[in-house]
Amino acid sequence: MSRLRLGQLCSQGLCGLIKRPKDLHEVLSFHVDRVLGLQRSLPAAARSFRSPLLPYRYTDGSLRPIVWWAPDVQHLGDPDEDQNSLALGWLQYQALLARGCSWPGQIPCLGIHHAEWARLALFDFLLQVHDRLDRYCCGFEPAPSEPCVEEGLREKCRNPEELRLVHILVRFFCMCSALPRCLQNLLLKSLQIDQVFWESQGGARGLKHVLETLERRGQVLLRYIQKHNLTLFRDKDL
Repeated sequence: MSRLRLGQLCSQGLCGLIKRPKDLHEVLSFHVDRVLGLQRSLPAAARSFRSPLLPYRYTDGSLRPIVWWAPDVQHLGDPDEDQNSLALGWLQYQALLARGCSWPGQIPCLGIHHAEWARLALFDFLLQVHDRLDRYCCGFEPAPSEPCVEEGLREKCRNPEELRLVHILVRFFCMCSALPRCLQNLLLKSLQIDQVFWESQGGARGLKHVLETLERRGQVLLRYIQKHNLTLFRDKDL
């Protein structure tokens, strides 16, 4: 298939990105996102591939996540920075939070509504993802195996101006909903839709531990919100 033809298909939303077997957790992440209605994760499914058009490493029977290539995701146009829709540093991020970006076009909000940061923080807290907002592990003591340690990224913590945020992807859609109750039951129902992933994880019994962990994190977050009288998403933000 020609590069031009492939580009046309992707622009119509008919492409998917096949990722590494160790990225299979992205399927679970999508379903967490799906039941909460956060829309922070692109649709992902677990599949094995047999197409002769693919290199052997993709057709060796390994289960891999395939993630939908959304044509409305903004890209920087720089191959080295394609994991971001916009270049954003830690200090600029803090300034955005302080100002509160409550309407489109407000300067210097970069087109990101302030409620989206709350959804992003909720999503990352439940999944314990620090790579997006704290890629350099400045806010905690990481394990020696963490990439921020192995790659020497913590050295940059001394200079906040060097701290950059990653995986800040922006799509053209409206965000809605909030944290529901019974997260574990909702996830069980959602995950059964992807039978390949469901069976690979051992079904309900195999997923029991990780779903209970997510449920506990959700309860911790809800208690914190209630204790501090916080509102996660206000009606006028939806």
